[in-house]
Amino acid sequence: MQITAEATTRPISLLQLQRFRQLLLESQFQQLTSYEESGAMDGAYWLLEAHQASGYHVVFRHSPDKTEGFRKACEYLLDLSSARREERYQTLHEVKRENEVGCGA
Repeated sequence: MQITAEATTRPISLLQLQRFRQLLLESQFQQLTSYEESGAMDGAYWLLEAHQASGYHVVFRHSPDKTEGFRKACEYLLDLSSARREERYQTLHEVKRENEVGCGA
């Protein structure tokens, strides 16, 4: 099996850039530690890098909760990307929570 990757770029509007920057501020991205142990047995890895004149910062999380600012910023970028229609992994905890809400619990 051969795996190929396609790098894509697309322009974003000033409004989209401002919204993303706001999400980063709300998540306190620059203050987040680069790595946190999660202890989760299932899930997906999320990584976001920032290259700025002031330096480089990376945040790597295993299955961040949908309510976390870090994940919201990542989801926003995914929604702007060519991968926006790709299925996104949900942990068993997230699926259970959504089912409880859907059942009126």
